[in-house]
Amino acid sequence: MSERPAGALSCNDGAALHAWALAGMGLAWRSWWEVSEDLAAGRLLTVLREFEAPPTAVYCVMPARKHLPLRTRLFVDFLKHEFALPALSAALSGEDPGGTGAKKGPRR
Repeated sequence: MSERPAGALSCNDGAALHAWALAGMGLAWRSWWEVSEDLAAGRLLTVLREFEAPPTAVYCVMPARKHLPLRTRLFVDFLKHEFALPALSAALSGEDPGGTGAKKGPRR
């Protein structure tokens, strides 16, 4: 049976966890899309990869309608763009985010 980790800091706010990790104050379990730019720039490092969450999809659920309001269509398009950033795609596929085509080691 494992015990819950304990430490000086505890938080359930993603932005605060991100800031603390960038400040070198400890570890933060974050999604690739939240930290891919920091990982690519070397501001953060991946540790404890064996505890990585399995990949998951992002869904946009809305009522079935023949015609969507323009603002809804634009928002869905915005989400598609934001979640399809090259740095994120590279991080998830194991490619070099700099675009050189180099591959990282295998993801576990």
